[in-house]
Amino acid sequence: MFEPFGILGANDESKGKGLVQWGYSFTEEEYYWLADTSQDPSTWPVVARVDPLEPFQRFDMTASEFVYRVLTEAEFSAFSVAATIETPYYRTF
Repeated sequence: MFEPFGILGANDESKGKGLVQWGYSFTEEEYYWLADTSQDPSTWPVVARVDPLEPFQRFDMTASEFVYRVLTEAEFSAFSVAATIETPYYRTF
């Protein structure tokens, strides 16, 4: 389900590498850091997928840049909501 990366710390074979989920959308999109504990966390790329049955896509950028681009750039991959939402809004829980 998480191939080819696996979940960070899920087994002894991960050796400090794997996915750490940091977000999801109401339309089943999933957002992860591709973590490597030997590296500075600020350098971890984002991997995401539109559907749990689809392969991951890698983005060599911070999570904040990824979220910004999802919200503001209509042409930003399959994850953009800029063309479908007139004004972004945020919900707090």
